[in-house]
Amino acid sequence: MLSVFSLSKTYALTGARIGYLVLPAEIDGTFRAVHESTTSCANGPAQRAALAAMQGDQAFVRSSAEHYRRNTEAAD
Repeated sequence: MLSVFSLSKTYALTGARIGYLVLPAEIDGTFRAVHESTTSCANGPAQRAALAAMQGDQAFVRSSAEHYRRNTEAAD
């Protein structure tokens, strides 16, 4: 199973274009080979912002998710 995550929406890092992939160890080598030829390196400031977001207080993520959930339910 693969899981793909983007930090731009979750952590309000619009423009950072940074994310990560979680996958089983047995297919890691294959994805590393594909990754090398299809993506470029994230810039330093985006990497530092992503690290700070992921290591920081996650209360913002939970409150934002709840806010969007309420908005979606209200629109139905």
